[in-house]
Amino acid sequence: MMIFFIAKRVNFAVLYTVIITLCFLSFSAEEIRAQDFDLMDASQGRFMYEKSPESQGIMGYPYLHEEFINGTLYLRNGEKRENVPLRYVPFIDSLQVQFGRHALIMDSNQISRFEFVDNGQLRTFQNGYENEEFEIEPHHFFEIISDNNGQKILMQHRKQFARSNFDTIHQTGSRYDEFRPRGTIYIVENDEWDTIRLRRRAVLSVLGSHSSQLRAYAQDNNLSFRNVYDVLEIITYHQRISS
Repeated sequence: MMIFFIAKRVNFAVLYTVIITLCFLSFSAEEIRAQDFDLMDASQGRFMYEKSPESQGIMGYPYLHEEFINGTLYLRNGEKRENVPLRYVPFIDSLQVQFGRHALIMDSNQISRFEFVDNGQLRTFQNGYENEEFEIEPHHFFEIISDNNGQKILMQHRKQFARSNFDTIHQTGSRYDEFRPRGTIYIVENDEWDTIRLRRRAVLSVLGSHSSQLRAYAQDNNLSFRNVYDVLEIITYHQRISS
């Protein structure tokens, strides 16, 4: 049986030792203390999958970004930690912090939000939301796309692990296992939640202005109003031209 390891150079014994050590010691990333990190199951420090027999490899990765990015953590105890190497993992909706060569998963219940600069743009992720209809729980992270006049637009990032479905007889399907981005855009107003329908009219109605510019931008950049990540880019562009 072939096992594919996503996170690199992580040894269970070493990781366990590191976690036990962290229970008693501090480490320096702007004075981050180990007791801030009530770590989850150590086995989640790496991602392990049985590679599909017909697969020639795995495409993509379970993270939002493959590399760690220095960011800021806001903890539920009111404390703030800056210049922390962070990596968000949409596949399991969790946040990793880097400790030496190891990636440790934080307990989401201890975090109120985190943020980092990505290509010159500040991106903020927050949890603490609840909605029974959409099965949203307080530990779920959402990226805050906009927050204006009592209306929030939130992005829930997810990734799905799709196995190879290559048909050797008909020579069809994918030869690779793959992490595929998935996501949902929500609009929240007066504590009422709804999803943004992936249709041009629905998206433009929510944004409410610059419709002709948005249509032109989508056309010029080959963006589809039926693709959630294309719509996210259109919303981000709307923010730029509206500010």
